[in-house]
Amino acid sequence: MSPIRDIVNLAVQTYFQHYSTPEQSTLPTTDASLITESSKDLMVEVLENVRSLANEEITKRTTHLKRRRNQEHASIYQLPHEVFAEIILVAGSTSVNISNTRTLMSVSKYWCDTVAQCPHIWSRLDVAARLQPGKMTIIRILRGPVEVQYQRDLADLEGLLVDLATLDPSRFQALIWNGWPRTGPLCSFFRERNSNIVDLAIEGPARFTNTPHRLELSPEGRCLRRVDLRRVSIPWTSPRLSQLQILAVENLLRGEEPSVDDIYRILSSSPALQRIRLRQLQDTGPEDQAPLTIKEPLFLPLLRSV
Repeated sequence: MSPIRDIVNLAVQTYFQHYSTPEQSTLPTTDASLITESSKDLMVEVLENVRSLANEEITKRTTHLKRRRNQEHASIYQLPHEVFAEIILVAGSTSVNISNTRTLMSVSKYWCDTVAQCPHIWSRLDVAARLQPGKMTIIRILRGPVEVQYQRDLADLEGLLVDLATLDPSRFQALIWNGWPRTGPLCSFFRERNSNIVDLAIEGPARFTNTPHRLELSPEGRCLRRVDLRRVSIPWTSPRLSQLQILAVENLLRGEEPSVDDIYRILSSSPALQRIRLRQLQDTGPEDQAPLTIKEPLFLPLLRSV
């Protein structure tokens, strides 16, 4: 017999033997087992344990009944998980802040399962917020694409790289950097792991310097979809600069900006381009390059903003 069942049996048996009779006051004299002070203290402990067990059982059964009520009668719980996840994403209820996501998961088991199983919710990884072991675990389990965000200087860069190294490089899909990292290891890390990245949104140091900031792209890999660079350059002759949807470049140093030929090549190979922004680029005079000969006009039917 289990210890819990022993406690319940002893307490219930004692109760029915003594407290269920009209002569309840005779308990200390009729039960020889409760004569001593220690035996009374033991029975008090037993009864308190029973009360605790009863409260736990009531809580468990109440929770189960509420869950059944929600799942069987509430309309929102009739939605498939993927539909409910889309509603959460559209409502903007999640962010890179892990505490907001945990709040959603604490609403109910259905909400918890939906959030935990949605790779889009866990696709953003703010590398400056390392104290997220639970989130890192879920990111590893779900195996979906990851968007790496760098919003501020990071003290524990070595620990960050250890975390990132546990992920399959093919999962890195986007880099969102606001402020160029002061140290080289992070740049070196992604120089070797960017063949599957399709979105680049990188802003260099706010204080303009004469030191060029450049992200080397793997020559082979997926074509980029979004390129938004400020004070940061990339290899403009890369074959991955085709099929673009967004091209935004500004404030590049002289010699780091794309040439007219590069821009023409990129635009002519990106018929689905929707937005172009080229601002404050250093002017390259005719002595720097041969004049461009346009063989055919550009056709950009989806272009909405220039």
